[in-house]
Amino acid sequence: MKKYLTLFFLLTISVCFGQDKATLAKDKFGNVMHYDITTTSQISTVSLTIDETTEYISAFNYGLKSGADNFVLLKGSKQIKLSVTIPKDSLKYYRYNLIENDTVIVKDNEALSEIDFVYPKHSDLPSKLIINLGNIKIYNKKLRLELYKLPNRFKITSVIIYNKPIVPLEISSVSLQDYSTKNGRLDTLKNNSVIDINGENNNKKFLIVSPKYNELSFLYKIKVYKPDGKTVYSENLIDYFPNDVAIPVSSLESKTISDYEIRLEYDRFYINSKNAPGKYSTLIEFGHNVFPIRISQLKEITIKQVVNLIAVVVGVLATIAALIIIYIKRKNKRKLLIEKQQKEIAKTQLDRVRSQLNPHFMFNALAGIQSLMNEQKTNEANQYLNKFARLTRNVLDNKELISLAEEKTLLDDYLQMEQLRFGFNYQIDIQTDVDLNIEIPAMLLQPFVENAVKHGIAEKGKLGEINISIAKKDTDLILQTTDNGNGFDTTKIFDGLGLQLSKNRIDLLNSIYKETALVLAIQSTEKGTAITITLKQWI
Repeated sequence: MKKYLTLFFLLTISVCFGQDKATLAKDKFGNVMHYDITTTSQISTVSLTIDETTEYISAFNYGLKSGADNFVLLKGSKQIKLSVTIPKDSLKYYRYNLIENDTVIVKDNEALSEIDFVYPKHSDLPSKLIINLGNIKIYNKKLRLELYKLPNRFKITSVIIYNKPIVPLEISSVSLQDYSTKNGRLDTLKNNSVIDINGENNNKKFLIVSPKYNELSFLYKIKVYKPDGKTVYSENLIDYFPNDVAIPVSSLESKTISDYEIRLEYDRFYINSKNAPGKYSTLIEFGHNVFPIRISQLKEITIKQVVNLIAVVVGVLATIAALIIIYIKRKNKRKLLIEKQQKEIAKTQLDRVRSQLNPHFMFNALAGIQSLMNEQKTNEANQYLNKFARLTRNVLDNKELISLAEEKTLLDDYLQMEQLRFGFNYQIDIQTDVDLNIEIPAMLLQPFVENAVKHGIAEKGKLGEINISIAKKDTDLILQTTDNGNGFDTTKIFDGLGLQLSKNRIDLLNSIYKETALVLAIQSTEKGTAITITLKQWI
């Protein structure tokens, strides 16, 4: 037994450190080989067992800034088995998470329970256990394992196992940034663009490379090669993530025309493959990750050429600016015309609604006079008629806006008229800090008060009550009328015109006063009705 254990440890150590060319072959017992995928210096070691469909496995690269302590590349695997070697005296404190493709949580705070192997006292690891984490389907997946220890969820190790197609990182664009100019000019380059350099200002010029980053970006380096294969610039791409890479032109300086290639490429690392076991490979082919450029000396530009160029640029810019100004003016003019037309249409519709409300009010008032006369209440009818005359003059005045003081007078006249008929009680309360000179749309509350009298409290006589309040809250003006009538179903459409016409009027007012909207709220129960009109930012 000890002989087999020794053979197992020698094989796993050789794989981790790349000293032997490990293969994907099975051992003589028919078991698929195990690979340690975390460093042996850690408290716990994670091992990986691959299936026979696996085409290659990486040599377990460390410190690649992948967001985990360890990173493993697989290709073609369908199923793997994960195991963890931990101290047996602290088994109950260990927990682990398994996450697929960064979003699917397979295991969360899972305890280690399935013991695969207990090392004997006389073995190399007498105080250790091998815990089986189970067989995991991994085809075309990215798997993240996090192992930690309670009580403080202290992380022991983490590893990412990547079994997806490797998409080469691409160069999106390359630009030349020149800080020797006033505005730090930035020119986009094309393949084989020629860059003219000036030895005096090269330290202010940079090649700005924009990579299309992906989840394997940490494996890449950005390099610049000369035609003879010599590397003149090399940096780890992850040091720039997610920003562009700035390559100083001074590192590429040449007194004659010279070709260069900007490349994004993997570091070469050790892989084990069925076809070529134990070799170094970049795993990718060059494509859109190569950008050729040419460097040459800067040609002298005469003062005359500079002046001519400036004149052309200024002329073009002046023409563009003039066209933009003309376009903006025409656009604003059309916009103002459309808004004016919409406002005029809304005003016309509003006048039509008011022309419907006024006769509606007058017919109701005349019906009230007739009712008093039929009841032989001559004095009350005369009083009613006097107030009706004054109220009618105000109604026919047809003002768009009236002050709060005028609105209160109209409401007093109307309620006193109807009080002669029905005998109800009413009260108008105006908050002391409300300015009575504030103007609001004329007869805004009157149709709702009229509705409260006619359909709410007319039958209650002296038991009927109407309360009207006018208050302010910050910049809002709040008008409210409440009654103790029997209420009504606010979702039902009634035959009467008053309420519906008032709602239409508020909608039309909102199309005119867009920045100071009117908000209508109606609440009605068996105990009464409350109607609130909030004039937003009216004060």
